[in-house]
Amino acid sequence: MWQTILKQEYSYEWVGIVDGRPIMLVDVEGEKILFYLRTGSGGADAEGVEEENQIKAGQFAPFYGFRHDGWFIKPQGSRAGNYLKVARWLDKNATRIGQE
Repeated sequence: MWQTILKQEYSYEWVGIVDGRPIMLVDVEGEKILFYLRTGSGGADAEGVEEENQIKAGQFAPFYGFRHDGWFIKPQGSRAGNYLKVARWLDKNATRIGQE
């Protein structure tokens, strides 16, 4: 079920659950970016990423789609890519799927 949630800074749509991870599509200044809720099974953030900039289990992270084998295509380096501010906003404001 698609449902658009409008908030002050970003609007987002829950698009489903893939491999146990809730997925949403977020409008970031007119650009649609996918985010997922990390389980933490993929390990820690890249070496050298400062603690306060890391995205951990239970937090939202951007991704760019799926590989042909189903793996998530994630940013290189920091799991936040260029979307740390959006990820932090989602952590605080996104209504969890099933709690609308």
